[in-house]
Amino acid sequence: MSLIVDSLCGTFNSSGSLAQTSFPYTLELVPVEIAGLPGVHSYAWAQHEGKWLVAGGRKDGMHARQPFNAFPAQENNTEIYVIDPLSKEFWSSEFAERAYICSHSISSLFRA
Repeated sequence: MSLIVDSLCGTFNSSGSLAQTSFPYTLELVPVEIAGLPGVHSYAWAQHEGKWLVAGGRKDGMHARQPFNAFPAQENNTEIYVIDPLSKEFWSSEFAERAYICSHSISSLFRA
């Protein structure tokens, strides 16, 4: 299933009308479904040799509209994911564990 997003072909002005009506390209979104991969949003990502690295972000979908509960810590994504979209596999590791290893390795460079 693919979705062509034609509404991105222009910019809406304050009156709600389309300010630009032609665009030299279209955008096609093709979903990739990977069993067991949890949903996250607002994450950082990178791509290397066809694999995706996803870190950070949130697990809770739309955040609450209450200032005291808008971004509860328990909904932070604490995993790092490596995703292979071709084989539809993924691997994960706890971010805090990797952060400790990284910070420990870096701090060892500065020891006398």
